[in-house]
Amino acid sequence: MVAARIATRSVWITLCALGMVLGLAACEKLHENLEASTMEAIPADYGELVGVTPHGAHPYITVLWFEKPDKTIVGMRVDLAHDRIIAEPVATIPRN
Repeated sequence: MVAARIATRSVWITLCALGMVLGLAACEKLHENLEASTMEAIPADYGELVGVTPHGAHPYITVLWFEKPDKTIVGMRVDLAHDRIIAEPVATIPRN
């Protein structure tokens, strides 16, 4: 009984070690030549960034929400995959 328990434990230890070796062998070095973003600047007159929301249908597109000094809310779509602002503001919400 004790010998069977030791044998089972040895098999599990061997399988775990083999899994770790295979897992490490499958690792791949990340590219180190990261470039700085070349995205155009967002105009300062859009105001202060107050929020960021994802675009539901496209995970690489996000909406940046700004509050202008007159309290108007402006939403800008940004394509993160291509480092670019998509067209003009998607929403301009005036506030009293």
